[in-house]
Amino acid sequence: MLGTPMTFSWPLIVLTLAASSVEHSVDALSITKAFTKIGERFYYIEEQEQQSWYTALSSCRRMGAHLATLKSEKELYDLDAELRIRNQGYWIDVNDLDREGQFVSWTTSSPSPYLKWKAGEPNNLYNKEHCVDIWDGLMNDDDCSDKRYFICQAGDGI
Repeated sequence: MLGTPMTFSWPLIVLTLAASSVEHSVDALSITKAFTKIGERFYYIEEQEQQSWYTALSSCRRMGAHLATLKSEKELYDLDAELRIRNQGYWIDVNDLDREGQFVSWTTSSPSPYLKWKAGEPNNLYNKEHCVDIWDGLMNDDDCSDKRYFICQAGDGI
């Protein structure tokens, strides 16, 4: 009797793993096509579904990417030119969750290589704004639980 469940569960496990591998391969193929070269790097710009910063972080990771970290004004300008929806924020990798006012990359834990704030920002409104988005070409600190579009960056080059 004890051998019977093992006989049925092994093929089920193998079948599940095989289906999971196929699903992962299809996802990887479609994700690769979703990234666009902008400037020197590849980005995926989500403009269909708004998510919290934490959910956006997870969404990028599922794609084998991370939220974008910008290195220069040119990179910010080039990326902003590709954003179709105006008057809306797009989450990026930068936050000050560990220490107020010290904006770092979540991916590297290093200080953000480039910041260009909107007038009056960062302001940590209501002591709740710790994640950074791009809003009409400039950066803004916002409540991490707010839903925004987001930008993923492929590769580990920050």
